[in-house]
Formats: sequence, structure tokens, C-alpha cells
Amino acid sequence: MTVLVFAATWVFRWLTIDFTNDHFVHLSRARQILLGEIPVRDFFDPGLPLHYYASAAALMAFGQNLLGEAILTVTFVALGAALTFYLAVRTSRSVLLALIATVIAVVLFPRLYNYPKIFLYPLALVAIAHYAARRNTTAIVVLGMLTAVAALFRLDHGLYVGIAVTVGLFLANADQLRNAASACLRYAAVVGVLLLPFVVFVQVTTGVPSFLTEIRQQRAAVAGARILSIPFSIDRALPMVVVDPPSTSNTSWLLRARNRWPLLRTRVAPGVLSGANALAWLYYLTVLMPVAALVMLVLQWRRGRLDPAERVTIGAAVVICLVIHQALLRESPDSRLPDVAGPTLVLAAWLTGSLLQTAQRRARMILRVAVTVVWMATLWSATTFGGFGERLTATGLPAGPSATAERFRQVSTWMQMRPIDLYAPSGDSTGIRALTRYVLECTRPSDRILAGSFEPQIFFYAERAFAGGQVYLKGGWHDSEDAQQLTIERLQRQRVPIVIINAATEAEVQSRFSLVYQYVQKNYREASRANFGSGPDYAVFVKRDLAPRGQDTALGLPCYR
Repeated sequence: MTVLVFAATWVFRWLTIDFTNDHFVHLSRARQILLGEIPVRDFFDPGLPLHYYASAAALMAFGQNLLGEAILTVTFVALGAALTFYLAVRTSRSVLLALIATVIAVVLFPRLYNYPKIFLYPLALVAIAHYAARRNTTAIVVLGMLTAVAALFRLDHGLYVGIAVTVGLFLANADQLRNAASACLRYAAVVGVLLLPFVVFVQVTTGVPSFLTEIRQQRAAVAGARILSIPFSIDRALPMVVVDPPSTSNTSWLLRARNRWPLLRTRVAPGVLSGANALAWLYYLTVLMPVAALVMLVLQWRRGRLDPAERVTIGAAVVICLVIHQALLRESPDSRLPDVAGPTLVLAAWLTGSLLQTAQRRARMILRVAVTVVWMATLWSATTFGGFGERLTATGLPAGPSATAERFRQVSTWMQMRPIDLYAPSGDSTGIRALTRYVLECTRPSDRILAGSFEPQIFFYAERAFAGGQVYLKGGWHDSEDAQQLTIERLQRQRVPIVIINAATEAEVQSRFSLVYQYVQKNYREASRANFGSGPDYAVFVKRDLAPRGQDTALGLPCYR
């Protein structure tokens, strides 16, 4: 059954393949690695080296297109769903509950570039359960290897997994604390040995203190609202959740929810079945689930109804949920809730199973009705939140097997196309897409481009390296004076004919990256400021001392190729 869950999820995500521009941050850095550069040494890295190298390996194996990245990310998202199902079955002892929980996790439609979160956290719980059943050195080594891999995918992933593993080790050896301490020391030793080469490399390259300072500044820049600090608004003395009218589209409610966060409010009134309420329901259910599970865990433990393996697995799941909910949701739960759904839904399945098993006969029927309503509300919220209806239509499944097969072939063709032809077809592109094709056609393959705004897709689709070690210039990310000086030193050594800045974020670049902006103003001239047919305005700067070799006929901008 677990294999079938993996296969079904894989096919669904392949048929609904989707890459957001965030995806191209690490994909552009992966391409930079293939050009011979190394993270930290040659470009700024906030602590995700293995993420880049995994994508670089996919690019190397399948060519400079999106096929390898699609296979990599879809596969690990499907593995995350399979692990969620496996854990939910083991903890709830119900295939039905596990299936519903997994379906919810899948239809929430987590973004593909977040596959490390979707895969690593359920895998950590499986590894902890494996240790609880055996409590031997081999299991500790496995836990240490997993933690090191998580840390290299992103440093804080290693921290969160490490916290959960440490709790799991103590819970597994609760009757013998000396053994627990010994297990923790052996675990820490494995993690330390595996991460030592990376630590030494960072120290030699930039210095560990400087590296950690940069990361702390970045985390502070993005860590806004925290969970359990979201207030309920009071309107006419009733707790409310504002609801958009029933006619509101999925796209508009997502934008409204994002702009209003964290003031998510729900009104039980006409229009209750809205996207905003779906998000509110999912958010508060996510936040409260580990708390409810912890209460049930303590009660079951005190009554002696927990076997040791279940105690360890659920205890670790509670801890990892409490940690990642607090650390990862931040101020954009609409994009991050799906990333933490796996462990949360495992807890929900276990809690439901435990309630039904311990309820007295008279109360069991009422309880079944109540949990059914909650699960159905959650399933509806997930399908609404994830736009499941539109995505299901896109797969071709409602139209029959032939339409689905055609969709599969179509996606496979897209993934194997030259990326620029997929993103910005020649003669039929406007806005940032037209600018991206201009970069490809009017610069040399060895040239670099500086993007002064969040447009990481430019580098991948234009097949050009980013300049100055910066994929984007965004406040809080490598904007210290030392980082800016290093950016300028790199720019001086590189051939960078073009700088592109979104006019809407130019003021932020000017204030947060003042040294870099001054360098651009001194060494570049503004060639154009327009929207190039659609979208926001972009300022295009070209190097003053670099003579153009022609002019782009589509946009009228100078060419350097």
C-alpha cells in the first residue's frame, strides 16, 4: 500500500508540475556549481549546500533542462507522502485514517522546491521509531547520518531534526538515564564527525563566526509573526474570522489572505465555505494538533496504555511539530503550511485512533461523528486551499485515460525543452520574460548578470551566471558592509554588461545595498526603464565602458554578443 501511495503521488505531482520563481534560487546556484564554483567560497550561501548539489547532479545527469529537477523534486515529494502514510498506519493502526491523512498532505500541494522538508521530517520520525525498536549502535549511526544530511540541506533542518532525535533518545531510555546520556553522546559524535569537513571548509573560506552571523541576520529578516501570537478580532462581541464572499476566486483569496496575515478571522455565516476560512481552519488545526497530541500522550502514558515504540515516535513527532511550526510558518503560512503537514497529520491520525480506541461504548458513536466532521472539514479545506479541482482537471483524469496519457507526454516534452523556449518563446514574450530572452541573445555565454531584485529565474532561463555571488539583492540577505564589499570585489573581476532592477524594489536596493547601488550608478548607465509590454517596470543598466556590438531589435536595448 505504501508503494501505491508513492506511485499515485508521483503521477499526480508530475501531471501538475509547477515551478515558482523561488525554485530558481537554488536551481541557479546549482547551475553555478556546474560552472565550477563552490558555495560559500565563490557565492553567498545561507547554509543549503546539499540542496544545490542535488540539483546540480540532476542537471548533470539529465541535461540543462528541467527534466532532472522535476524527477528529483517530484520523487522526494512522493517519498514524503509515502512515509507519512507509513507512519500514520503504524501509529493509528488504521489504513483509512492513514489514507485520509496522506491525501490531505498531498492535495495541500506543497511547493516542489521544499522537498527536503516534506521528506526529511517524516524520515526522521521513521528513523527514531527504528531506534526505539532496536536501541543499538547501528540505529544511532543512522540517526546521526540523517541529521547530518538534513543539516547540509539546510542548517536549521539539522537543528530541528537533532532536537527531535535527542528527545526520542531520552524517551527510548527513560528507564535508564545513563543509557540515554550515552546514546546522546554517541549520536552527537556521529553528527560531529560527518559535519566536521563542512565546518573546516567554512572556517578556512570565510570563518565560522562570520558565516553564522550572516545566517542569523537572514533568519531575523524573515522571521516575522510567530505562531500562537495570532489574535482573534472581535466584531459585535463574537469571535470572527473574516470571510470573503462566496464568489471570491482561489487566486484572490490567497492574495487577500497573504496581505492580511496574521489577522485570519472566520465568520460562521453565508460564505463560510471560502478559501480564507480554509486557510484559517488549516492553520489553527496545525498549531493546536501537537498540543492536543501531547495531552493525549501524557494521559496514555500515565494509564500505561502506550508501548515504548509508540511513546518514542509520538513524543518525537510532538516535539518536531512544535519546533517546525514555530520556526517555519513565519509570516507566510499560505505557502509554508503544506511543508509541515506530514508530521502534523501523523499526529492527527494517531490522536484520532487513540480517541476511538479509548472511548467508552456509549460515547464512541458520538465521537465517531465528531471526528468524521473534523476530518471532512480538513479535507475540504485542503482541497480548497490547494486548488485541487483545477489541478485535477489539468491532469486529464476526468476526461479519461487517453487525456491523462497525453498530459503525461506533454509534461515530459516541456521538461525536456530548452528552458528559454518554454519560459519565453521567441517573438511572443513580454515583461521579465522578454528581458530574460534579451539577456540570452545579447550577452556572451561567459557573461554574468546582476539582478537587483528577486528574479532568480533570469539566470537559469537565460543560461547565464549571476554576478557578485548574489542571486538577488534583498534586504537582510548578505547586505552587511563586509558582504557588500565582497560583492563589489567580485563584480570588478567579472564581465557584467547588464544590471536589471525591478523599479518597485529599487528603493530597497538603494537603502539596504547602498555600496553596491553606488557602484552600479558609477559604472553603469540607465539604458531603459519600462515594463516591456506587461507587468512592473524594470530599470536596465548597461556598463559604461563596454561598447555594444549591436542592438536588440525586439526591445531596442544594446547587445554585447
